[in-house]
Amino acid sequence: MAHEYDAAEVDRQFDWGLKNKASTSGKPARRARSILYDAKQYGYAPPPMDRVSARVEILPFDRLEGLPGFFPNGMDPNVFVGPMVGKAQLFPARAISLLVALGSVGKTSSLIAMAGHISAGRPWGGGSLQQRRGIVFSVEETQQELWRKFSATVVDWPKGDVRRAQDGLLMYSMSERDPRLTRAVNRNIEPTGLAESIIKIATEHEAEFIILDHLQGMVSGDLNNSDTMVAVAHECNRIATVTGAAVVVAAHTSKGNINAEEVNHGFSTGSLAMENAARQVVGLIPMPQKDAKAFGLEAVRTNYIRLEMPKNSYGPGGEVAYLAKHYVPAFHTVTVVPFDPPVVNAGAALTKDERLQRAIVEHVRRHPNTTASSLDKLAGPSGSLKASRKQVRDAVQELTDMGVLKEIDVTKEYRKRYGLMPQVREVYIVKE
Repeated sequence: MAHEYDAAEVDRQFDWGLKNKASTSGKPARRARSILYDAKQYGYAPPPMDRVSARVEILPFDRLEGLPGFFPNGMDPNVFVGPMVGKAQLFPARAISLLVALGSVGKTSSLIAMAGHISAGRPWGGGSLQQRRGIVFSVEETQQELWRKFSATVVDWPKGDVRRAQDGLLMYSMSERDPRLTRAVNRNIEPTGLAESIIKIATEHEAEFIILDHLQGMVSGDLNNSDTMVAVAHECNRIATVTGAAVVVAAHTSKGNINAEEVNHGFSTGSLAMENAARQVVGLIPMPQKDAKAFGLEAVRTNYIRLEMPKNSYGPGGEVAYLAKHYVPAFHTVTVVPFDPPVVNAGAALTKDERLQRAIVEHVRRHPNTTASSLDKLAGPSGSLKASRKQVRDAVQELTDMGVLKEIDVTKEYRKRYGLMPQVREVYIVKE
């Protein structure tokens, strides 16, 4: 009973237990629940528990504060920091944008490539970009891998553009930090303080865009729980509001979309709370078979990505663009570049020879240092070009005669730069 409690006796028994814990034998300690049950049988009455109110203090609403404003002469347009997708522009300021894809499709490479172009003010495809400062936070990539992907993006740029990109862009690996924006505390989802750190460095850097890669790594708890995702969305919105930057969040889609032919609402995995909070949702999928067939790219379809925008609160939705994966041998990684599909006359189907020539050109464009022998390996029934070796060689010769392809001699410096084998003497390039 409580009135028989003796602190000195408790300390004595505890010390004795520590001393004899290695040699003691007997029944294991009972669970606290069963001990409490036995105590109640002998008349123990637990003290009443003070109920802690779960109510959150809500500030009162001011009537004047809620009056709608009217601007008879119009309002300034929303600011966007990203490239164009059809008739829409990516990444609105002071808002969340979601970029969603399956793993390995190219989320990180696409975001780093766009970040490099934005921070340097370098055109993306045929569209110009205003130079803006930004930050990339990556959960999975190490600092070295971030530098690798950045270097692969800017390797062919003029030195002035590279310096502007370096000056305007910060890149942080979260692999050795706690990357969670929120955490579960009892039944509540509470902020960890990471948002404050992001806001601080973004303010110091005067960042106009912030990339968080990726959502699943920055969430503690069940992504299907709306409370969890509402809390994360609140933190992202707070970052966007305080800094005035465009917050771009990369996210995974479910494996059920592995063969998706288009991007629809609900493409991101987990609760829809995050997707609802985002002002833009952009999905990346491998180029669908129907698109590849229309563009004559069936043989090299895996090198291309379809970018589609199912949600856009500030402009037209459903816009589509394409990206191409570009392997950079000097850095042993893939970067992503904008891709404008060839215009195909719907009334005239491509011939078999035309499709083969187009596939060869796109293969050489996306695989620098392609040799004649490497093209031969793509021939045959199991090859990606789906043509005989003679057909491939004839197509290459015709493309060379037309001036589309050019075979160049490999110098010692060129071989050293790209790590080519000594036996490589000539490689093909596409003459733009």
